[in-house]
This record gives sequence, structure tokens and C-alpha cells, in this order.
Amino acid sequence: MTWTPLLWLLAFFPALVALYFLKLRRQSLVVSSTLLWRRSIEDLHVNAPFQRLRRNLLLLLQLLILLGVVLAAWRPRISGVVAHGRQIVLLIDNSASMRAEEDGGTRLELAKKEALAVTDGMSEGDRMVVLSFSAKTTTVEALTSDPHRLRRAISRIRATDLPTDLAQALQVAASIAETLPSSEIYVIGDGCYGDLTELPDEVKGQNLRFVATGTPLANVAITELDVRRSFEKKKRTEVFTLVENLGAEAVRVTCSLHVGDQLSDARELEIGPGQSQAVVFEGTSLPPGLSRVEIGGEDAFPLDDEGWFRIVSPPIQRILVVGESDNGWLDLVLQAAPQLRHVRVSPSHLARLEALETAEAVREQYDVDALLFDRHCPKTAPLLPTLYLGCYPDLPVGIAPPREFEYPAIVDWDRTHPINRFIVFTDLWIEKARVFSSGEGIRSLLDVEDGSVIAALEFPTPGGRPTPAVIVGFDILDSNWPVGHYSFPIFFSNALGWLSGGLGRGEQARSRTGESLVYTPQAGDELEDLVFVSPSGVEYPATRETTGAWTYSAADEVGVHHLRSTFPVALLNRRESNLVPDRVVDFGDFEIAVEASLGDEAFDTWKWFALAALLFLLVEWHVYNRRLLG
Repeated sequence: MTWTPLLWLLAFFPALVALYFLKLRRQSLVVSSTLLWRRSIEDLHVNAPFQRLRRNLLLLLQLLILLGVVLAAWRPRISGVVAHGRQIVLLIDNSASMRAEEDGGTRLELAKKEALAVTDGMSEGDRMVVLSFSAKTTTVEALTSDPHRLRRAISRIRATDLPTDLAQALQVAASIAETLPSSEIYVIGDGCYGDLTELPDEVKGQNLRFVATGTPLANVAITELDVRRSFEKKKRTEVFTLVENLGAEAVRVTCSLHVGDQLSDARELEIGPGQSQAVVFEGTSLPPGLSRVEIGGEDAFPLDDEGWFRIVSPPIQRILVVGESDNGWLDLVLQAAPQLRHVRVSPSHLARLEALETAEAVREQYDVDALLFDRHCPKTAPLLPTLYLGCYPDLPVGIAPPREFEYPAIVDWDRTHPINRFIVFTDLWIEKARVFSSGEGIRSLLDVEDGSVIAALEFPTPGGRPTPAVIVGFDILDSNWPVGHYSFPIFFSNALGWLSGGLGRGEQARSRTGESLVYTPQAGDELEDLVFVSPSGVEYPATRETTGAWTYSAADEVGVHHLRSTFPVALLNRRESNLVPDRVVDFGDFEIAVEASLGDEAFDTWKWFALAALLFLLVEWHVYNRRLLG
């Protein structure tokens, strides 16, 4: 409930009154009777400028109608005695930011105290369902009126290291609330919820209350961490770190790089309020294995002060390039990538490749891990992971063929895909391209206005794993990509590494909490009952995918996970590290104030005002028609 919509709507009151001052343009006529004089004089009085308003029942009713609409749109609430028979859906935030320390305990501990107070205040006939939420929503206790069960369930809630996703939590809560009469949804958390404007109207229409147990806290966080390799003649490995000051005052901190227990490098940083600073550590001399970056000092939220990563020696990947010899840019970029070894053959080999029926036959014939077709390719589905440049094979069932466009404008790109690591496609210019329609079975890596010009997809293989492929829908010579864009060599290194199962496919330098962990088995691995082991020692069964990889759906703990390899996981989430609660929750067309405590029960009164406005409208219609007929 905020004042802004009320002030806007009150502006209509003068407009309504002004309508009664409008002068009418009258035409002089000679009449045979004075019967109409009385009404004409009354009409003149009403429309005379600067005339005091006479008693006018219609105007009064219309003002009351407008007042009812204004108050209903304002959504006012009143506090009072709690009614019996309430149906409460209680949402408790247990995301990473709830670990922050406040006076009196962590934010989660304070939230649980507030939730227990709600339980203690339950009356006869009240029922409650308890949900916890972070990146996922979990039912902690099903609908019950037993306060002892509810107290035990609330006490069991533990904080996770996952980011917050209140939008999906509210949708789950709304689906429960819709099945209950006179239901209410209470959200108890730290007040850091983000944008909720895109929620469906049926969720926004629920009876919602928000409570924040957090106070504004200063925090300095590592919000980005990654390992990148240069494409210069002298190969270098760099550790990129982004440190942000999310407080209201300037800070001085130390950012340090550690290998095991040994300090490798350190930098002194001075960061202004709301500012960030990038730190690039030289990592060429770092040994393969685990390392970490940390920032010194104490704050209320140490979870984001450290980030583990790993240095992996990239395996040598052998690439067969099929195309004309006039594309020297392609040879240069492949030679610049230290982990790539390529062999070039002419398009005359296409018939030979089409004659091979299995992936093993292609490997035996050419001794390669992946294929690259430059403007010429067979129509058959690929047998090995393949990168297509300016050409494409027969597409899987359900994927429409591309359409040709001239000068397609770049609008966005998939920043989460490993192929697009360290890449910004701004200022990329393309003369003409084949544009693919986005949809099921195709993942767009680079978007234009009408679809995708770079896409990743999989081709089904009978009795085996799907074969991954990346299609670039334009000839690189019809663009400024190889000439004037730094992303050109990075893209090819990332794409071919991802396709051939290297660093980009399950061998990331680090993962974020909430992301999937992927283990790609090596030849000779025993693949029975694989489990991921969390930093705290908890075992999670791995799931085998159709691609042959083993995955854990969402890493929910910061630190180093294990499954025949190491998987460093860090928070790296700016929104989760921002510990300043919102004062209101913005739903786009209205806002709800965040309360410090639930206290007395609050009742929505907008429905009564809306009903009153409707009744006044009926009375106004009745009075108007009586005057019209009288």
C-alpha cells in the first residue's frame, strides 16, 4: 500500500468537478411556451463560470463512485483481531543471504522466530502449510492445524547457499492457496527479492503479506571469477576476479590468490560505494588443480568472500576442417588455440565422409575428435561433434529450415553457455545470414530480430548418444568478425573445446550455486552408482544423461565437490550479496509495503470499497433515469 497511486487518482476529482462548470454553446430560438424556462435557468446556473456549486445529487454520487474506485485501487489494509478458520500458506526464505548476521542472530534465525510467532497466534480452526524457498521451493510441512507439528517443521529449516527465486515460490504458493477458502500467503525473509513484475495476474491477485527480518548491511563480495587463456603468441593464463562494494561507504580491502595454503599474489583495492573493481591475476605459472581467491576483512556475510577454481590442462583436440583453402582467417584462429590441432581437406572429401556410416569409422579414417565444415557440408547428420560455418545439414525433425536475411541486427546472446564465455558480440556486423527460428531442440547462442544466427543443437543417433553441433548461419567472410572483432578467436576455441568434450563441457574452472555439475566419463571408467560428494561430506546420487555424462542437478553448497574430479562451486551472485532490503515489493501495476513484523492480522478492504463504488453507480443510474423521465 503506497501513496503514489492514491495521489494520481485523486487528480481526477478536480477534473470531474470541472465538467459541471463547462459552458454550453446555445442557439437562440423563439418558442411558444415558457414551460422550459425553469430548467433552462437551472442549466445556466450550473454552467455559469465561477458559480458556487449548488447542491447536486448526481455530482455527489459521481464523486463517491470515484472515491470508491480510488480507495479500491489503493488497496488499503486495517489491523484487527484475527478471525477463526484462516488458511495460511507460509513461505520462509532460506537462500544464501539469510546466512547474514544481524543483531540477535542470522536472518534465518530471526525469520524462524517470526514464523513461530505466527504459529503461536493460530486460533481454533486455523490451518497452515509451510514452504521454504531459495532457488527451489520445498514443502516443509503439509496443511495442518497442529501447532506442534508446525513448530517442529519450522525449526528444521536450514539455510542453503542457493540464490533467491521468489517468483517461482509465489507461483507454488498461489497454486496451493487457490485450493483453500479465504487463504493468505505470508512471505518471511530478508526483503531482498528482486523484480516480480512479470508474475501472472492470478498470483498477484492473492492476499499477500511480506515481512523483512533484515536491516541494511554493508558487504564487499566476489561476484565474478573465471580462468581465461590469451590468444597471443606467448600463451598466458589469467584469473579474472570482480570485487564489488555493495555498501554505502568506500572500503579498502585486500584481494589475494592462494594455491593450497600458499599465498601466490595479493592486491590492495579501494572501492567506492556501489562500485566494483576488476582484478586480473597472472595464472600461467599456477599448477593444474585447485586454487582460490579471497578478500580480507570481516563482514556480515563471509559466504561471498571466497571463491575456489581449478586450473585444467586442456586436452589436445584434433579437428578435421573441410573447405576451400581461401579462408586464411580460419587457419590463423585454429593455429592460435594451443589445445587445437587441425587438418584441412578440400570439399572433394565430402563424398568420402558421407560414405562412412559410424563415428568410429570417421575417427579411424581421419584420426580426429570433431569436424568443421566451412561453407560446404554433407546433407547427412553429423557422426562426430561438428561446427558448421555458412552451411548446414538436414535438420532434426521438428526444427524448421532457416530463412535468409540481409544485414540482421544483433539483439542479444546467451551469456550462460560455455561457448560464449568472455565474449561480447556488440558491434558485430553481418552482410547476409541464414536465420533459424528459436524453439524446442535448438538453443540460440546469438540472437537477431528474427531468430538465431548461431545455434547449438543435437542430432539423434540410433542406439547411441545424440551428436552435438553448432551452426553459424553466415559466411564469416561476409562479416567483420574475423577482421575487427576480438571475439572471433575466443569463439572458435570455446566452440571446438565444447564440442569435443574439453574444458567447456563439464570441465569448467568453477560453477555457481544452483548450477548443474557435470562429469564426463573417460574411457575405461566404471560407471556404476556414481555419487557427488559435497564439501560437507553429503553424498548425492549422480544422474546419467542420454549424452553419457553424469550430473548433479543443482549444487547447493559453496566449496569443492567431488566425483572422480574436483568441482569448485562459489556463490558469485550480486543480487544475493546485496544485503539492503527493499521497502516495497514491486508487482508492476501496484506495490506492497514490506513490514517489519506481522503483528496483528491485516485485512484487505479494497473489495468493500469496490462494492461501495458499484452500489453508488447503481444509485446514480437510478437518479439520472428518474430525472430524465421526470
